[in-house]
Amino acid sequence: MMQMSKSNATENVMATFTIVMPVWNKAAYVGRAIGSVLAQSRGDWEMIVVDDDSTDNSAQVAESFADRRISVVHAVHEGVSSARNRAATMAKGCYICFLDADDWYEPTFLDQMHALIAHHPDAGLYATAYNIVKYGQYRPAPIGFDEGFTEGIIDYCATYARTLCMPVWTGASCMPLGVFNAMGGFDAELHIGEDFDLWMRTSLNYPVVMTREALSNYNQDAEYTWRASKQLHPPQHNVLWHLDHLPKLPNIIALTDRMKAYALWPYYLSHRYHTEASQLLESVDWQTLPPKEKRRYDRPLWQSRMLNIIHQGLYRCLHTARTIKARIAS
Repeated sequence: MMQMSKSNATENVMATFTIVMPVWNKAAYVGRAIGSVLAQSRGDWEMIVVDDDSTDNSAQVAESFADRRISVVHAVHEGVSSARNRAATMAKGCYICFLDADDWYEPTFLDQMHALIAHHPDAGLYATAYNIVKYGQYRPAPIGFDEGFTEGIIDYCATYARTLCMPVWTGASCMPLGVFNAMGGFDAELHIGEDFDLWMRTSLNYPVVMTREALSNYNQDAEYTWRASKQLHPPQHNVLWHLDHLPKLPNIIALTDRMKAYALWPYYLSHRYHTEASQLLESVDWQTLPPKEKRRYDRPLWQSRMLNIIHQGLYRCLHTARTIKARIAS
């Protein structure tokens, strides 16, 4: 059940865009995220912040912004997909955007969304490129755009498969609210890949439009242990085990095979999910993938597990050192 903070409740807001932000224990970051929305060069938006039963003061930070376009609602901890879906039922805007509490927009993000919509009114999904922020350093996400691409309709699967970098990242996306509802929103049973699932379903029914301009920032300096992508979710909650409904088209198979080969590696190494991962990997056509992907699976399992332990230890040391250096520099 959700409860709205009356002090910030939106009333009679003429919004083109509804920005949905789920929050769970992100008090250190949420202020910057909301601030980036307030800094937008256009003001026809509303923002719905869903505090998903945080145990820190995330909700208090969000409620401290005295802008009537911002609503803060409180929910029992149900996960990011449920939080986004519930907020969508409250949306007054014609278009819905999603921003996580540790990420932030550039000031012209909504202006660019408005331009993309004007140029491609029949699309079902819009997105800008984005920056990846790690150790305080910004780098453009290595999206596999066609050479010379600046703006327009993309082949979602082909663009994704070229570099295995998400072309449409949730924090840089926008959908017509009617399309979001028609697609059924995010699958709340998926705890990893719920965004990919929705984008794929949408791309099979509508054009996907992007600009190469990076106008949102994916913060990978947020607490490492909070990231869903760093956890091994049970197969029933991981999108890789829920791809059978997709059409057996060459571009879709090429993408999903690459995703499986890359993302199933930690599952394959684990003791808990090794069997399930091995079974799913049997569906991969290795002949179409880079040879290095197959070679690592060909090594003795005990050797791969030992190398992984060493690699993880080195990574944690390097991560700690770089984090300290970045904090000192800032």
